[in-house]
Amino acid sequence: MNNENNYETSKIVLPNLMTVREVAEKLELGRSTVYLFIRRKELPCVRFGRAVRVRSDDLEKFIEANTAC
Repeated sequence: MNNENNYETSKIVLPNLMTVREVAEKLELGRSTVYLFIRRKELPCVRFGRAVRVRSDDLEKFIEANTAC
């Protein structure tokens, strides 16, 4: 076996990441409200420098945790 074949078979699976704008649209809220949830640590995020992203799984958990009815 050569190393090239090993590299090709070991693919990294990345989570589905959304921008704050996409999250705001899905929740039908303003971006500033989404940033408030992130700042309060209620909605986990991933930061790449100044870029902020939210995992789709984390958004689903956030919605489930805040479902009142």
